[in-house]
Amino acid sequence: MGDPLVSIVINQNGPDVAALMERLDLMATQADIDALAARVDTANAAINAGVTAIRADIADIIAAHPDVDVTALTASVDALDTASAGVTELDSENPVPPPA
Repeated sequence: MGDPLVSIVINQNGPDVAALMERLDLMATQADIDALAARVDTANAAINAGVTAIRADIADIIAAHPDVDVTALTASVDALDTASAGVTELDSENPVPPPA
């Protein structure tokens, strides 16, 4: 077999949602919460950038190999995009307060 047409790496070393919620329950200061919110914003920006890059890769694959079916890959990326949009919406509902 040849090299794969696309290689996708997803960082699975980050905390899961349950761990984040537990951590929020245990946090004592506003600074801790603000710092976590900033980390979530950074992660969301990285996800959005990754989705954009993968979509460009898919377009390149289609251009180079029009006979390859990328339907499943496109659907997977669409699911990432939907998840990212959900995080963005949740974050906009709970913005980090400005510094005092």
